[in-house]
Amino acid sequence: GRDDGSVKIDVYTIQDADKEACTWYHSFQDALVNSCNVWMIRIVEALGKEIYYNYLNKFWFWDSTGIELAEEKNWSVPKAWAISMAWFFNNSFWQWVTVTQIQLAAAYSALVNWWKYIKPTIISQIREKSANNDNITIQEKVAHSLRQAIRPEVSEEMRTALFTVADTNNQYKTARVEWYRLGAKSWTSQIAYKWIYQRWVWWTQATFAWIVSIDDPEYIVLIWLSRPRTSQWWVWTACKIFGDIATFLIWYSMME
Repeated sequence: GRDDGSVKIDVYTIQDADKEACTWYHSFQDALVNSCNVWMIRIVEALGKEIYYNYLNKFWFWDSTGIELAEEKNWSVPKAWAISMAWFFNNSFWQWVTVTQIQLAAAYSALVNWWKYIKPTIISQIREKSANNDNITIQEKVAHSLRQAIRPEVSEEMRTALFTVADTNNQYKTARVEWYRLGAKSWTSQIAYKWIYQRWVWWTQATFAWIVSIDDPEYIVLIWLSRPRTSQWWVWTACKIFGDIATFLIWYSMME
């Protein structure tokens, strides 16, 4: 399809940040890899407001996850008919959508792993040893499936798509781990500080969701850097940090 680089909604004009990568004829996969705002709008435009807001409900963004987490907030998903076109299209690339980190992690786990939304829990199991350490009792936490968020085949497609994002975009190169297929997506990578976008140190925030690994999803890693002091480019901050974390998690899993 064709991306003209900008789209006007009501009195607002929404543009692609990277016009070279986004403008003109590209696939939806390219739009996902390069975070093309206009193409994201075209996608939700094709879906329609009712279907889009139904997904927000299925991924539980309208309510807290139910675990005791400081400052976990509800976000009210209003009726689709009550949303202006400007608000609707801004939501397509996650502007104006407020969710907590644990809500986002739960949504990603449903997206790439179980295809069902599982109620998050902090503790997966408790191991108790006897006094002489010769016996171990394991109490497993039961996973509660609350709803089916997407179809299984869509989950498989999303695994491939998120791997493609991390594998084909060279800006993710510092986050790659040899021999492992990792998935990633910015959410979003450059958030304005005090409503101003700037290309200077201290002025950007970087947020990402990462999956370790796509073939056997076991970890969802969320990274949020608030105004990194050493570099304004997320490829040398959030990506590098994830590469170190992913390497540790892979080795840790092999040692268990």
